[in-house]
Amino acid sequence: MKAEIPANDDLLSFIASIESTLTPSESRHLHQLAAAESTRSQATKHLFQLWTLKEAYFKTLGVGITFELSRIHFDFDTSVLVVDGEPLNRWGIISFGVSSLFSDDVPEKYVAAVCYQRDSSDTETGGVVKWVSVAEDQRLTLVDQHDLIQRVARGFPVVNTS
Repeated sequence: MKAEIPANDDLLSFIASIESTLTPSESRHLHQLAAAESTRSQATKHLFQLWTLKEAYFKTLGVGITFELSRIHFDFDTSVLVVDGEPLNRWGIISFGVSSLFSDDVPEKYVAAVCYQRDSSDTETGGVVKWVSVAEDQRLTLVDQHDLIQRVARGFPVVNTS
C-alpha cells in the first residue's frame, strides 16, 4: 500500500475519517505525531503501518473488512498486536517498509504486512510485530502467496540482494 494521504485530504482530517477503526490510544498516538510538522511524515508512516497490520490480520482470518477494526489494537511502544485485549500468541506478524524502486522518494514509501499462524514449535512471543525495511538497492523476489507465507513463517528472506 502506498503510504500517501489522498490529494484532497490533509493528514489530520484523514485520521479523523478513519477514527472508528482506531483504538483510543492509536488515535492519540497518530494525532500527537500529526500535530507537529517535524513528526508528520512519521505519523503518515505509522498510519499506514497500522492499517496494513490490521488488514493482514482480518484477511488471514478470511473475514474481510466486516471485522470490527477497533477490536485490533497495536501498541507502538511495545510493537505488540492485540485483539480483544489478548496478544496474538498463535500468530506471527511482519511489517515491511519498501522504498520506491521508481523514484527518489523517501524510504518506506510503501508498506505491507503479513500475518501467519505460527508453528506450535515456534518459541518466539506471539503478537510481536517484526519490522523489515527493504532497501532501495534490494530487489524483491517474485513468489506466489503460498511460497511467501512459507518463507515468512520460517524466517527465510523475501528479498534478493543479487
